[in-house]
Amino acid sequence: MKVTKVSATVLDTPSQPRGLTPRQLARLELDRSLEKAISDAHADKSAAFRLRLDAGEKVATIRVAFNHAKTGTGHSDVNLFKVSDDLFIAARPQRRGRRAKAG
Repeated sequence: MKVTKVSATVLDTPSQPRGLTPRQLARLELDRSLEKAISDAHADKSAAFRLRLDAGEKVATIRVAFNHAKTGTGHSDVNLFKVSDDLFIAARPQRRGRRAKAG
């Protein structure tokens, strides 16, 4: 270890802001694309948007990112559906949970 004497003004200058990591950039791109799909599905109720996962992406990761993007847009009528191995975004009521009482 070497100890050197420097001016105290070094502490007064602001440090350079760090850029985003590739992982953070990928997350921002995913959020933007999901927000656009959510807004488009809200605008056009007759359309559904299929999500094709890249090699290495997991359904759980996409579901968490979708819920994050959905709260950001405020469109509560748009949901994420899994039909066989495909994921869809559509403005339809959720099919999960208890059924409503008849009558």
